[in-house]
Amino acid sequence: MAVKWTVTSLDFTKSMDGKNNVVTCVNWVASDSKDVEVDGETTTCSYSNAGKEVLDTSDLSDFTEYDNLTEDKCIKWVQAKLKTQYGDTHIQEIEDQIEFIISEKASALENQTQGSGKPW
Repeated sequence: MAVKWTVTSLDFTKSMDGKNNVVTCVNWVASDSKDVEVDGETTTCSYSNAGKEVLDTSDLSDFTEYDNLTEDKCIKWVQAKLKTQYGDTHIQEIEDQIEFIISEKASALENQTQGSGKPW
């Protein structure tokens, strides 16, 4: 399993300090999933963590034009902001939490001791 970081949307100000479409906020999701087979049926166990990071736009000297932005660059902004706010290990903590919850869900499915249903 590997946690995937994605950008769900960018909030921007149309004009700021002579620049157009200045990104002010990145909405993101970190997620992962694992397929588990139980009694011949495959079930997907998944979990995600979402957030919204407001960016510091006080210094636009390193400005990237909106049309030149990539998801990778925006994810780097998010992760840098999270590290600054919560410490260098915060990204790993988020990813570990996602992996742990998925593992717990998968284990619960694989080790079921009860069931429900109808024989017809």
